[in-house]
Amino acid sequence: MPENTSDEREITQGLISNILFSNEENGWSVVRLEPEGQPPLTAIGPLLGIRKGDELRLSGRWVDHPRYGRQFEAESYVQVAPSTLEGLRRYLGSGKIKGLGPKRAKAVVEAFGLDTLNVFEHEPERLLDLCKRIERERGRLAGGPRHGPRPLDVDILLLGEITVGLPRLTIPHAAITERRFVLEPLLELDPAALLPDGTELADVLAGLEAERVERVGRLGAA
Repeated sequence: MPENTSDEREITQGLISNILFSNEENGWSVVRLEPEGQPPLTAIGPLLGIRKGDELRLSGRWVDHPRYGRQFEAESYVQVAPSTLEGLRRYLGSGKIKGLGPKRAKAVVEAFGLDTLNVFEHEPERLLDLCKRIERERGRLAGGPRHGPRPLDVDILLLGEITVGLPRLTIPHAAITERRFVLEPLLELDPAALLPDGTELADVLAGLEAERVERVGRLGAA
């Protein structure tokens, strides 16, 4: 049991970098929390429903455990959206959105700034505009044959659990379950990739045995 408990209530906020323990029945959890600009800390308490990558504001008090040392014992919490550029980079690069690692998260935040989460949720076509801009910068010209040769092809395949159905943009990509040349490299980067409806893309790939793909380069996660 914790000893040397302080009666003074405090507020701390940070990103969950790791969930060390979680009781599914009552929500009691032990997590590593990373406050922006401060050393990481261990937080404990009833944190039902939290996930790695969540930004939380905790209300509670500091306790000194005889074995585990100083911990923040949370009595309540609220989930908050990151409010700084660094917070956004940490949030998006934490694995919260599958396929979006630290490098891509940094690039997306550089493009959209503090409006990034609004773009994801309400203006996803701006992500498509960014893809098209990258293609132009790499020498791809508009107006070529639809499936003809091109120096670069940038598509949005998945965006976590987000689905989009707009005239210019469909997420998940409309042909993601039909193309082995898309699924093989995607699953190398994320072997557990799922569609928003829970479909395992590894199972989809197994059904595309008629197609064959030849490797021409090396993949690198971002």
